[in-house]
Amino acid sequence: MDELDLTMRIDMAQVHLKSLQALLDQKDPAPSSSELATVLGSLMDLLERVRSNSQLLMEVLSRTRGAVYAKDRAGRYLIINQEGAEMFGNSVEEVIGQDDTALFENESAQRIMAIDHSVINTGKSQTFEGTFNIRGIPTTLLVTQTAWYERDGLVCGLIGTAQDITQTRRAESWAATERSRLEFRASEIIATERNLRRSLATKLHEGLGQDLALAKLKLAAMRNAPNGNLREALAQIEELIQQADLSLRSVTAQLGPQAAPDFE
Repeated sequence: MDELDLTMRIDMAQVHLKSLQALLDQKDPAPSSSELATVLGSLMDLLERVRSNSQLLMEVLSRTRGAVYAKDRAGRYLIINQEGAEMFGNSVEEVIGQDDTALFENESAQRIMAIDHSVINTGKSQTFEGTFNIRGIPTTLLVTQTAWYERDGLVCGLIGTAQDITQTRRAESWAATERSRLEFRASEIIATERNLRRSLATKLHEGLGQDLALAKLKLAAMRNAPNGNLREALAQIEELIQQADLSLRSVTAQLGPQAAPDFE
């Protein structure tokens, strides 16, 4: 029953009550008529409160994000808000009285109806996330459903909400993919840097290192030269070469491979 149907029923009931009250007013007042008039007045007040509460309920539903609905035990929609109906590409009037087979593709409808039956049969609330085909479009919904009880405690259906989180999940998936891509790219850069360091260290060792070693050997062979001044100059050169060799070893060690950082 939608808001218009409920309002029309209340209006009709009020019209009948007013007609009955008018008939009573035309007759001579009697104790029984007075009591009946009081009852009629109470019924009028009750109907007005029902109208006010129903209007408040519909206003809340119209301002609620996502779908808000109620179904009977057979899975037929008794209430749904405007945004919920628009999720299926329908009006509220087109959804009321339908079950999920009219709104979802068959496989999705069967999945949802199985969950509905579980909530109704066990009385236990359920919150779940799933991707369903709505009008041929995969749509990810976050759904919460709870049993709907009558005054006598029997389950007469269920009440639920459904949020379309398709865009949220897509954004999260994109972010995760982008993070993986950046991590892979960073690993490639680190591996390239490590290879460059190793290559440069090898070239320094095999190039300058060997040249320095050869120079040291030649200087050692000339160390016993008879000329004292020459020996002193050679010693100074040998000391400089020794310092250069130590510096080269230090640079080569620093250019060696380093541990790659961990990504968390």
